[in-house]
Amino acid sequence: MPFARVLILPIWKNAGITPAIVNQREDIMAVSIGILINYRNRKNKKGLYPIHIRVTIDNNPQYYLVDLPVKVSMEDWTGHDLFWVAETNPYNLEINEAINQMRTKIIDLHRSLYSQKRKLSFYHIDKVLGFKGNREVFNDYFKNYMRKPPPTVVLTDVTWEKYDAFIKHLDKFNPALRFDEIDWEMVARIRNYLAQQRGRKGDLLAPATIKSYFDKFKVVLEYAAKRDGMLDIKQVESFFEDVKISVPDKEEGLHLEITEIKSFKKVVTDKQYPAQKRDQRLFLFQIYTGYYYNDLKVLKRKHVRKDFEHGYYIIGERDKNGNATIIPLWKFPDGVATLEEFMDPNTESEYWFRRNIFVDPQVYNRNVKVIAKAAGINREISNKIARHTQKTFSFSGIFRMPLRMISLIQSNSSSIPASTFCVRAFCLFSCAASSTGVPLLSAFCSSRSARLLIHSCTQAGIGLRVKIPGWPA
Repeated sequence: MPFARVLILPIWKNAGITPAIVNQREDIMAVSIGILINYRNRKNKKGLYPIHIRVTIDNNPQYYLVDLPVKVSMEDWTGHDLFWVAETNPYNLEINEAINQMRTKIIDLHRSLYSQKRKLSFYHIDKVLGFKGNREVFNDYFKNYMRKPPPTVVLTDVTWEKYDAFIKHLDKFNPALRFDEIDWEMVARIRNYLAQQRGRKGDLLAPATIKSYFDKFKVVLEYAAKRDGMLDIKQVESFFEDVKISVPDKEEGLHLEITEIKSFKKVVTDKQYPAQKRDQRLFLFQIYTGYYYNDLKVLKRKHVRKDFEHGYYIIGERDKNGNATIIPLWKFPDGVATLEEFMDPNTESEYWFRRNIFVDPQVYNRNVKVIAKAAGINREISNKIARHTQKTFSFSGIFRMPLRMISLIQSNSSSIPASTFCVRAFCLFSCAASSTGVPLLSAFCSSRSARLLIHSCTQAGIGLRVKIPGWPA
């Protein structure tokens, strides 16, 4: 089998690293490159054969086809380094150059990874050899990222559209933006350029849209810096610390009114589109809990509890200060029904809800908007409005009780078994901030239980105002 071998065994011999240093590194792998013609050793009638580059990593070989203008005969093959094909072949210069360029890409890749203390793999080689365009040009790098994203990245159709929209704008701004041209000033210029662009309706792009495009720019640029060493990652991070896009809150649509919630709930969805009914129930569940749509996806089974008397409640960590909270879901029968209907029957799953009920947030938002329109709600609406609705009303207090308060009560309640009192306190009371900032309790329990809770809170240093049926206000 005729071939020409370029030894990189190990690669440090071509990287200027002394054997003495390498011998101290046990993680250095053996890598070699061979240039071969007709490596399968199969003869054909025309006598013309392809050329492959064989890369061997730790005795594991893979073959990469060299893109040539024509195949090569055995008579024209010399196997000599840089002059693999003899001058008797009219395309010898083009063929030798193609082989050398491909081999150089692999060697440069190995050197780059070695400088980052990373190991060469066939995944890295496939990624480099499959690259279309110039790796020094960010536009080309961005397009290749879209075409073949990293293994940890999943580009949905909606997300892909945002990447595609950004690169189209960037190509208009500069079709060949080189990595060495990118600094904080260039990042700011790109942001300012996006702010001047118009959408399909002829209006200037909304700040939220600009931010979504700009975020894709940031993701790919940071990946190029961190994974491929195209830029210094610390510098890239500083670019986006200096250049930001603020998205103002909308005056309209921050929350729903009680009448709008009732109207939304009464909408009879189209039976031909069962996803609408599902998303209607999930949206109401968001209002009851104050969770974002993505929070529902990660709601864990261990956070859902059931009191023997009242029913379901949820323990979570959505407090902005990081405090765990309790959500007494039993107050909302249809919320409990949603919890039970969409529960994952697989008890080994750590998540409460089935995975197949969730869709892309934009698809979910579209369904919510259709239902809202049918309910006569004429405003911008999305899944986030449910969270704002829960926060706006006294719901945010009535629905939740900080666990840190419960822990204080528990530690100072010697007259009641802690294991019993703590759970009962969760289920019998809801804590809301009054206009004076003092917690207000609405009791669903006997006077004796209320007195015990008040006594425990007093011992714990928690000030309370009490509103109990039959008691003076």
